Parts: sequence; structure tokens; C-alpha cells
Amino acid sequence: MAHPIEKALQRAREEGQTKLQFGENRAEAKKPALEVVHTPVPLSTSEVRYWRTQSWPLTPQQLLENRIVVGSEDAPGAAAFNILRTRIMQKMQTEGWQTLLVTSARDNAGKSLVAANLAVAMARDRNHTVMLVDADMRRPSIHQFYNYPLGSGFAELLRGEKTVEDVLFHPGIERLVVLPGGQPITDSAEWMASSEMENWLQEAVSRYEDRLIIIDAPPLLNVDDTLNLLPKVDAFLLVVDEGGVSESDVAHCLELCKDAELLGTVLNRSADPQPDPY
Repeated sequence: MAHPIEKALQRAREEGQTKLQFGENRAEAKKPALEVVHTPVPLSTSEVRYWRTQSWPLTPQQLLENRIVVGSEDAPGAAAFNILRTRIMQKMQTEGWQTLLVTSARDNAGKSLVAANLAVAMARDRNHTVMLVDADMRRPSIHQFYNYPLGSGFAELLRGEKTVEDVLFHPGIERLVVLPGGQPITDSAEWMASSEMENWLQEAVSRYEDRLIIIDAPPLLNVDDTLNLLPKVDAFLLVVDEGGVSESDVAHCLELCKDAELLGTVLNRSADPQPDPY
């Protein structure tokens, strides 16, 4: 008998699918004793340095402890993220896209984990820089994957209380910068629909032609934030938790987003075994 979500995913599979075996539940991360510094060296594509961007460097071991597996080639899931990266970037390059939103049907599907690892994988491509944005401002979590303290972020930026230089940080991964969500807010749906959001996103895209922006957005069926944000981005990636989401939930997501560009799906917590390493 077919898996209960098989029919609902058939349409999405035509766009391509990557299977991963990761979840979203995380143990409390250990906070490293790192200092925030400024590195006054101009930005370039081939060898990136950051001007007025906070530097928060992590060791490979610290990243791996927080389940950033990309860069640790023998870590489970690393190859899957690299394959996902390549397929996504080929499509984005063909279409001339710069913005990709990552979401799920409901919470705890692993979307933030996928967004964090995908951003690192894409930043390893020497032809692009990557900005990872935490737009899940009700429950910001991207900062946790980089052991970064919860402070000001995207919410304060949109409200005009902070500048992008105040909130952006560089986690020690070349060609990657991270914009954390900031302090949790309850009116994030209205901010996602606002002209401030649209203007900021247009400015962020136009500032660097080689920049790709990965946006971690709230689940589609929990709140309306993501529905307000989808018209402003080029495409979206749907993370599906195998065994944790119903066929009707997936079908509902596809119906809600029928006017948006579905780039593909990621089947998380797949029961299928991972392929042997090359």
C-alpha cells in the first residue's frame, strides 16, 4: 500500500525531491566564549571579507554539534545537502532567481535545519554569496544553529530600530552572512505583508548581483506569515516530515501556494536508508 502522503506529493515530486533523515528537535546548544569583532576589509566574491559585519566564527566541531553537517563530508546527511544545493542552484541560475523561501506544512518538520544547512552548502559555491534570513519571527531559531545569542534581528530591522549592519553576523563560513530573527513578535504576518518588507528585500537583492537569499519562514498551516511573504520571493521549498504530516495537509499547502513557484520538496525523516558514501 502506498504511503499516505504519496498521492499529495506526486505533483511536488515532478519538481524534484531530496530525502534527509533529520528532525527539528534540538538539545540546548552550548554557548561558546567568542567575541564579536569587526573586520574592516572590503567585500569581494572570490575571497570574502566583511565590512561592518559582526564576526562570530565557529569551529567545524561546534557547527557539527549544532547539526550543521555540511563541510563534514563523512557526516550523515552531508551528501544529501550537497546534492540538494546543486539541484537548487542549477534551477535558480537558469531562471535568474535570487530568493528562495523554505517552509513546511506544520511545525517541527525540520525546515529551519534544512535552511541552515542549505545556506552553508550554497555558500561553498565560489560564484555566489549567501544571506540566510530568519523570517520565522514568532519562533526564531536560526541563531541557535550558530550558537549566536538571541538579541536584535530581522524584526528590529523592519521596524527601523536597527540597521542591517547592527544585526547581520558572519559565522566564520566564507561567503555566508546570517540575519537572525530578533526578539519574538506576534504581529509578524503584518510585517511580512508590509511595504517595509518588500523594500528591504528588493534592496538586499539588488545590492549584490551574486547574492542568493535563503529565507526560513513559518509553517504554512499554522499562521499566515508565509502566505504574505510568498509573492515577494522567486520560489519556495517545501519540507515534508515523513510520518508527521497528513496527505490532506500537504494537499492543502499545494492548494494555498498554487500561484507561487514550487521549486521542490525535501522529505525529512525518511525511512529509506541513506545511500552509501562515494
